[in-house]
Amino acid sequence: MLLQYAKPHGIKVQGQTFQQSLDYDLATTVRIASHEILHSPIPMDSPAARAALEVLAADPLIATIVCDHDPRWGYTTLDGLFNEDLVQALGQLISEALGVARNPADRWRKADDGMHVMAAGLYGLLHGDRWIDSGGSIENWIGDAGRAGRLGPGFCTPRPRG
Repeated sequence: MLLQYAKPHGIKVQGQTFQQSLDYDLATTVRIASHEILHSPIPMDSPAARAALEVLAADPLIATIVCDHDPRWGYTTLDGLFNEDLVQALGQLISEALGVARNPADRWRKADDGMHVMAAGLYGLLHGDRWIDSGGSIENWIGDAGRAGRLGPGFCTPRPRG
């Protein structure tokens, strides 16, 4: 559905139907579609999600973001932020594979006052694992990452490259 007054977001309506501004270019349309169709990437009440959320709740940075960010951005619960940030990480990988991606560092630094550090951390782990090339169940990947301690405090802290 194309709308005159939908900026700046795309919005999932139901199933594979989403709304976006009528003047967005093709690359933006593809990014919105690939993002919106991913909600929810895993059942948030699944054992993998619950285990990941338990680990993430112990991270002081994540707790601060959930409690102290500007509520106009939404995502006021850990469940909601984790869901959104996992979708953002997966969407970035898909956009890169399709050749329509934005720079990931700019994306997460500029969007929603920079609150999506968990998306950047998940993206870094998924990218490092070459998950987009191998695929598989994202729910299993989350469960494995949680059990291996890869989602523990500090996992989304930027590290120097080298």
